[in-house]
Amino acid sequence: KPAYELPNYQIAEHLLDFEGLVPSKELKAKREKFDSYPIFVRATLLMKEDPYRKLDDIMQKFLVFDERKRAANKAYKRGKYYEAIIKYQQALGIFRWLQHKKENFNFDIPIEDEDIELIDPQGRDSVEDDVRLGCLVQAYRALASCYLRVKQFSNAVKACDEGLKLHKDADLLFRKSQAQACNLATSLSDLKRVHSDLGQLSSPKADGEIFADQKTIFGDLISQKENATFELYKTILTKVKHILEKRKKLREENKQSVVNMTSKHINFERRMLSSMLRKYKFIFEFMITNDKVDMEQLETCQEEYQTLKGLQSEFKQLLKLDPQKDEIAKDLAQSLELNLMDPDVMAEIQHLVFGKIKSLFNNSEFNMDVFNACLRE
Repeated sequence: KPAYELPNYQIAEHLLDFEGLVPSKELKAKREKFDSYPIFVRATLLMKEDPYRKLDDIMQKFLVFDERKRAANKAYKRGKYYEAIIKYQQALGIFRWLQHKKENFNFDIPIEDEDIELIDPQGRDSVEDDVRLGCLVQAYRALASCYLRVKQFSNAVKACDEGLKLHKDADLLFRKSQAQACNLATSLSDLKRVHSDLGQLSSPKADGEIFADQKTIFGDLISQKENATFELYKTILTKVKHILEKRKKLREENKQSVVNMTSKHINFERRMLSSMLRKYKFIFEFMITNDKVDMEQLETCQEEYQTLKGLQSEFKQLLKLDPQKDEIAKDLAQSLELNLMDPDVMAEIQHLVFGKIKSLFNNSEFNMDVFNACLRE
């Protein structure tokens, strides 16, 4: 079912994200490479005591990998997707992992790029390398499937991309297309790119009925996205046109114009939305780690989060209007005789966009019951 992406969370992940008591731009620059690794690669740093990494015999490694994969498969079939993710990461870590250069390190000190190295040992011959690559592709494929289940679409795409670097696997490309199709925030350009990739893949599986259906679905999604984008732009830009004309008329009549929303107000609305989304991440963390979680509450919580993410997605789309890159925005602006590079036009777009957040909370359109219940617990 199409949705906006849910927060990325797994046990002990906060240890990897720790940037000190006072995070700084200097530290971010020093850990840029570490932060660029997907979470399922960074998580292997938590498995520093794993003795099976040091095995030289590829078949022994394969047996350990297979045992961990079976355990992960069982968790997946029981619907324990977060548990399955951790177990698939443990299987992945047999063949590819991040290692801290200091043997007795702890997570009280923020991780920097110079502290870590990616260990990716190759096979001693083509047979061993084929076994290793096969296991890695299986792990990425399984991780992508888990991330799809928990609506972490970006991680699903990253898992597929890592696997596709090793092998042009039809299943990986199909799951990547699923992640892009299910994510309501996927841009029009990304949809078109994946649609093109699906068309270029040539294999017996890619030529089958399922892939043909997926290509058709993507064609429909692209049309729907174009129509939805047009309607969103048209609604906002038409209102902006009306406001600017009204303001001009008031000025001509020497009457006071409508006061603009100041940058201070706009920044407050933006911070409020970001703060709410961060709080929801903590709520999901609480629910996922609670054995007695109320599934009905979890679903309500996810619906509320989807509402906020939908607003955020619209904001990002509207606040980055670029007529040089966006043909829909360019054509509409021309028809309405609006200059999207005009600061007054962009200020009104911001005014309308962030006014939606205020309306959402002030008009009691948002159910806060689950949110408040979780914070109390």
